This record gives sequence, C-alpha cells and structure tokens, in this order.
Amino acid sequence: MFLLTRGIWLILIEQTVMVFGWSFGGGQGYALLLGTLSMIGFCMLSMAAFIWLPKRLLLVMSLLMIFGHNLLDGVLPMEAAAAQGNVPVWYALHEDFFTFSLGVPMAVVYPLIPWVAVMPLGYLLADLYSGPELERRRTLVLAGAACVALFFVLRGFNLYGDPELWSTQESLSLTLVSFFNVEKYPPSLLFLLMTLGPGLLLMAFSERLRGPLVKVITTFGKVPFAYYILHIYLAHLLALALAEWQGAGWRAAAVGWWEFPEGFGVSLPLVYLAWILVVALLYPFCRWLAAVKARRRDWWLSYL
Repeated sequence: MFLLTRGIWLILIEQTVMVFGWSFGGGQGYALLLGTLSMIGFCMLSMAAFIWLPKRLLLVMSLLMIFGHNLLDGVLPMEAAAAQGNVPVWYALHEDFFTFSLGVPMAVVYPLIPWVAVMPLGYLLADLYSGPELERRRTLVLAGAACVALFFVLRGFNLYGDPELWSTQESLSLTLVSFFNVEKYPPSLLFLLMTLGPGLLLMAFSERLRGPLVKVITTFGKVPFAYYILHIYLAHLLALALAEWQGAGWRAAAVGWWEFPEGFGVSLPLVYLAWILVVALLYPFCRWLAAVKARRRDWWLSYL
C-alpha cells in the first residue's frame, strides 16, 4: 500500500508544487508535467505489482528492458512530429517532448522506459545487504566493473546502446565530450552503464567511510524529497535576484527556465558557486528534518 500511496503522492506534488516552482506561475507553464517526481511515482506504482513476481523473473524482465529499449530508437516518430502532437500516446513512454494533448500543454521530461526497469534492480540489490559484507562487496565490484567495461566496449566501437555515435573531433577535449555525450532523456543503455557502474563501485567501497563530509552527504540522503523541492524553489528565487541585478527585472525570470531572456545567466564557475550556495543554505533545514524523522514515527513524516 505504501508504494501505491507514495507513487500517487509524488505525481500529485509534481503537478502542483513543482509546476509552480519551475515557473512561479508566469510564462508558458505546463499544465501536465511528467518530470522527475512523476517518473518515480509511476515507477513506484509499477513496483506495487512487480514485488509479487518471482525475483528471477523480475531480474530478467528488467535487464531485457534496459538492454533492449534502444532498439526502439529507429522506429519512433521524429521530434518534429512530436512537437506537432502527431504521435501516439505510447510515444511518451520512451521519448521526451513538449506538446499539447486535447488542448492541454504537456511536458514529458522523464519517460517511463527504461526507468521502470531500473527501480526493480535497486529493489533486488537490497538482498545483498542481508548477507556477508565480503560477498556483497565482491558482487558489487564485479557488477560495477562489468558495467564500466561493457560501456567502453559498446561505446568505443559504436556498436549499440545510444542513438548518437561518437566521432573524432578537432581536439582531444572535444573528442572526449563526443565520446561521453550519451542520451539521458530517455537514458540510453550507455548512459545507464556509465552511471550505474561507477555507482555500484562506490557502494562497494563506501560502506566504512566516516567523517564530517560523509555525515553531510548522508544528511541530504535522509531527506531527498524535501531537499529536491526546496532546492528548485531556492534556485529559482536566486534567478529572480540575478535577473534584477542584471537589469532585466525580476519578472523576466518569473517564468520557466525555458523562457528566460536571451543572454541571461552567468559563467560556469559562478553556476558551481550558486550550486554550492544552495546546498549550504539548505543543509541546516535538512539536518533538522533528518533529526525529526529519526526520533519520531509519525506516518506523515515518511512522505517528506
């Protein structure tokens, strides 16, 4: 029941709190947003059914979807057709696009496939933590290393796994950019191998890490939902201040980021500085909320 209610909760929050947070009610806000929270919500709804399947069958289903979904790359409608709304509903399961459906503006940012197959892998991975640490670490290292190696083989020879092939550029740095520039919307097989592989290796070697930095990181990990919502609002408020400071007026940024005025923004180093500032400003609240959730068992706290 928790998976069902949690999934519905995330979808509702996306369509209300997050829609306003992205646009502050100005410009062309989207009435229906299928973004990060909605994708996780729909994955949780699917997991409410998947948990009743035999675990081996669930593993096979997940791997088949993750490794096979890029076969759809050449048969789906083109982006131009999607922009005109001339696509079937199932297109939104695998591709991102902005369109109007029955006169309602809709933004599909995170397609369900293959994320709906990634969540079961995390669910199955939890079984490792009921066994010996040495065996768990060995399994994580082997799985992570296999993902990384497979990424370099498939990407290096442009065999399969991403709609865009890499190519040699006029400089080494641009060639590396081309090599690692894989699709995230939806996540291609290569994107998943490139991110999940190092993630598994990090899990294998980070269990015994301690110290102030680890404590800070785990604090955010204890309240990811609250942090995610607040960081969007805080970043958007900073964008209003930046627009006012740059002379465009704060109203110019009181819209979705896709409608910010031309030339608005700062250099990349200042973007990183803003990121650090947002994280630092939200840390005290996240630490307080994490402490509250640790000492209390109110049912509603599990939804924050």
